[in-house]
Amino acid sequence: LAAHRECEERVKIVLDVEMTGNPELLEANMPKIRDALLMLLSSKTSQDLGTLEGKILLRKEIVDRLNQAIGQPKVSRVYFTDFVIQ
Repeated sequence: LAAHRECEERVKIVLDVEMTGNPELLEANMPKIRDALLMLLSSKTSQDLGTLEGKILLRKEIVDRLNQAIGQPKVSRVYFTDFVIQ
C-alpha cells in the first residue's frame, strides 16, 4: 500500500478596497462577493500566490470579481493589508 497524504492549504487575505460611488454596494452584495472570492482563491495554488507576479495577477482578478459581484465597475483597486499562506 502506498501512503496517501492529504495537504490542506489555507489563505488569509485582508483587503482594502478603493472604489467610486456608494461603498454600501459592497456590504449589500457581500454573499456574492464572498462566493466569488472563495471560488477564485480555491482555483489557486500556493505556487500561484507565492510570487510577486502571482499576487499582482490576483489583485487584478479580485477587482474584476468584485465588479462582477456588485454589477457595476466601481472598484478600481484592492490592496493586500495581510496575506498569509499556511
